[in-house]
Amino acid sequence: NMIEIYEIPYTTATEIIMDKVAELIKAGKVREIADMRDETDLNGLKLTIDLKRGTDPEKLMQKLFKTTTLQDSFGCNFNILIGGMPRVLGVREIFEEWTRGTGISVLDLGTGGGFPGIPLAVMFPKVRFVLCDSVGKKTIVAKGVSEALGLVNVEVVNARAESLPETFNYVVSRAVTALDNFYPWVRGKYTGNIFYLKGGDFSEELCHMMRMAGLRPGSVRTWKIQDWVNDPIFEDKYVIDIP
Repeated sequence: NMIEIYEIPYTTATEIIMDKVAELIKAGKVREIADMRDETDLNGLKLTIDLKRGTDPEKLMQKLFKTTTLQDSFGCNFNILIGGMPRVLGVREIFEEWTRGTGISVLDLGTGGGFPGIPLAVMFPKVRFVLCDSVGKKTIVAKGVSEALGLVNVEVVNARAESLPETFNYVVSRAVTALDNFYPWVRGKYTGNIFYLKGGDFSEELCHMMRMAGLRPGSVRTWKIQDWVNDPIFEDKYVIDIP
């Protein structure tokens, strides 16, 4: 029983990853690994991890993504031609240009009082947002806030996800339930990705959800919110990107 890794971030190296894994094993923070070796050759990069009996490979990979440089995030700017003129853009500005007039739609499921749908609608006025919640009192609040802000790109719906006839480009949500409960609600309702805000230890429910969805290890990405917003309130809070 083993895991074979063929790609790593450009910001790290195999030696750094292996040293960190050895450190975690020595500290007793990772107990599932029997051996790890670098089998890189002329055919390309390859790290092999031998697992102890009964180890869940997906759960272990999620732990390694959090504790090593097997997964990394970084700020970036790009030189892009917009209307024939060169501009330096960050990821947000690129997304704004990409969604301009393209008919992108986003479902905020379990929106409550309108989070994260309303802040996103303010940031991306060219994107259409449908804020959905099964609790009528919550949708009244969300609708009142969106109307007070004059958000013409927001539609508030009091319904369950299963009853929505539309397919969306993306789904966002903020930990309304466990991931393995949430996924069946939106299965077949989106063509792009799910962006799920979640805190604490979600590795077990994420692994269960990945098995349900037939997703391979490494296909789900996580970003620590505190890397973007330096505030203690966001400690151990993540954005989970599910394809």
